[in-house]
Amino acid sequence: MNYARALADKAPVYFYLFDHYPQLKDPNFPFKGTSHAMDNLYLFDKPEDPDKNLSFYANVFTAESERIPSVYRGVFTSFAKTGSPTFQTNPSSPGTPLASWPRYNLQTQEYLAISTTPEVRREIFAQRASLWLDFLPKLASRTGYFSSGSNRVAYE
Repeated sequence: MNYARALADKAPVYFYLFDHYPQLKDPNFPFKGTSHAMDNLYLFDKPEDPDKNLSFYANVFTAESERIPSVYRGVFTSFAKTGSPTFQTNPSSPGTPLASWPRYNLQTQEYLAISTTPEVRREIFAQRASLWLDFLPKLASRTGYFSSGSNRVAYE
């Protein structure tokens, strides 16, 4: 998110969140949601044996998630073809109009949530992001805790 914020005034930025949570094979599994790079299973062709890939803990290819590849691929294909990204608001109904994926800016902070029903949302994880982007920098500037001269460096 910091990267999108830094570039928003300098170049066209289109921000998205892969917001689909596959059905877990074991409800007690410690990891929830879509793990790192699992979205690639939806972006490329379905593998011959999904269990040999990243889908070891979740049922990635279910009836509910059948729409995800067409949504995900459609958004990026539209972007590559036209430079003006659009998406189908109801992928299960081919005649539905396309909606526009807005350019990210610091005022509206709009992004595309890619799921079985994609939609444009505002301020991704606003409370969590505020902790890292607003509160901690203010705390650091007042306490000097994160400065290298304090001998209490948490990170550099």
